Amino acid sequence: MNTATEIKKEIEDSILKQKKKDFAANARFLLEQKKAEIAGKEYQIREEKVEKFASQKKENKKQVFNRSVFEIIDSKLTPKQKYEKEANLDSTENRLQKILEDYKTHPVEFCADMFNFHCDPWQVKAYENLLEFHHVAVRSGSGVGKTAWLSSAVVWFMMTHPLAKIPCTAPSQHQLFDLLWSECSRWINRSEFLRNRLMWTQSRIAMKGFEATWYAVARTATVSPDGQVAEGLQGFHGDTLLFVMDETSGVPDPIFPAYEGALTGEDCYSILTGNPTRRSGYFFDVFHLPKTGNKFCKMHVSCEDTPRVSSSYIESMEERYGREHPIFRIKVLGEFADADDETLIPADYVLKMQQNIKDEVISPKMNIEIGFDFGRTGNHSTACVRQGNNVLQFYKHKRLKGKTNDAIDTAIWVDRIASQWNADVIRPDGNGLGATICDLLVNGFEAKGKKIKARKNVQVFIAQSRAVNNAIYGNLRSESCWEFREKVPKLWCAAWPDSILKIMSEIRKAPEDDKKKFYVEGKKEMMNRIKQSSDEFDALIQAFANNADEVISVESAPFTSKSLEINTAFKSESRWRVPEKKKSRFGWMRVCG
Repeated sequence: MNTATEIKKEIEDSILKQKKKDFAANARFLLEQKKAEIAGKEYQIREEKVEKFASQKKENKKQVFNRSVFEIIDSKLTPKQKYEKEANLDSTENRLQKILEDYKTHPVEFCADMFNFHCDPWQVKAYENLLEFHHVAVRSGSGVGKTAWLSSAVVWFMMTHPLAKIPCTAPSQHQLFDLLWSECSRWINRSEFLRNRLMWTQSRIAMKGFEATWYAVARTATVSPDGQVAEGLQGFHGDTLLFVMDETSGVPDPIFPAYEGALTGEDCYSILTGNPTRRSGYFFDVFHLPKTGNKFCKMHVSCEDTPRVSSSYIESMEERYGREHPIFRIKVLGEFADADDETLIPADYVLKMQQNIKDEVISPKMNIEIGFDFGRTGNHSTACVRQGNNVLQFYKHKRLKGKTNDAIDTAIWVDRIASQWNADVIRPDGNGLGATICDLLVNGFEAKGKKIKARKNVQVFIAQSRAVNNAIYGNLRSESCWEFREKVPKLWCAAWPDSILKIMSEIRKAPEDDKKKFYVEGKKEMMNRIKQSSDEFDALIQAFANNADEVISVESAPFTSKSLEINTAFKSESRWRVPEKKKSRFGWMRVCG
């Protein structure tokens, strides 16, 4: 039997074991509690880091320019990315100044970022040359992107050169306002950033808040009759200047002294572009005379060198004119036309004519005059209607060659067109069949049960009759062609026939005679050379033959058996008379003395 001492010891041992168990449990609890506390702190730290990162990211977003403002398309190594890495910038104005300074030397990136205009290789090179040389001259074919590049350069220079002045000019309002200036508006409207800072009007682009000192302005390159430069193009001076000229070949030479005098500052630039239409003038001299062109970086861009021009256009121009034709060389190859002293009408006259707009002021007040050619070498008669410098319509009439009613049928056609336009003057060809038609028109006739009244507005054109200025010209046709030559750059037509354009570029001067008189090659010689009838061109010449009005006129009295003089000033040159033996159907014929 256990003693009391043993029982007491067992109790103490039991209590000790229980304490140990409780201690171990408590230790485990404390350990778990400590672990939980450490994990909580780590979680809190992690949460704080996440919150801090998110806050920093949000703050960074506030410091970055809004992408929608700049409309970034290609963001590789743009000046904007360089800017975003600058941590020491603390204001929007400083950021704007920094990015525009970067764009000042990166115009290609400016065009891509601001209004999504990606330059062609030649345009990239042109920008590089402008930055390096300050003065660039570009001769090119049509459609290669000259106007798009020029307008982008205007906007780029405006945004990156404080207090810049940019005078822009072209030889016509159409080229300046309808093309160049409207293209500037297109670029500006593509970007909210630009719209908020630039104010575009019909003739001016200005930086908002600096309208009087920071602007681009459009002025047509015009010269007064006394040779004075238009007031709007004078007086441009400043430390920062960009002078822009589009279609420079057509800009009058008196403009250029004022232009050269303006480029006196160190930060002055100029851009001259255009089709090389003239073999004279300042633009021609830039590419051919070292004294004029030494300050320019000269560039040449052919339609064959750019993807902007379709191959079908090049092929059609080559098929129509041939590669050596002046128009193909100018419009496609961007080359100056070869010098040809035999050509009557210079290629630049023809190109200028094709770019004209309709005269709505002076020409509508002038007489309507119609020229008729009766096509001895062709199957058609042709007519040309003009009023002042506006060529309104061309007509063709299929002849009844070999038929006895050919003349009557053609005369009815002439009378119908003259009545339709209420013509003041008609000028029919007085040679061959034309003599019979003129008689019918002057006397009146009956045909198909209808009576055609006699006309008093007939002025017969006799090509080989004596010229008004007989001391200079060999015949009336040669004189009329030369007078027409000076009118070509002012003419307008809604759609010039291809045959007219080809003849204008092909017609040549003929060798002078012993008396040194001027001649134009005859219709037959020209047709044999170019394999094309000149009937439409002759109708056009006759419509404009005002020089013939003084001496070639059909008298209102009807033809009779007595001699009727067509040319009253030169009686021996051209006569109408009744044959002495065999009479024709109408009782008369034309003979030359």
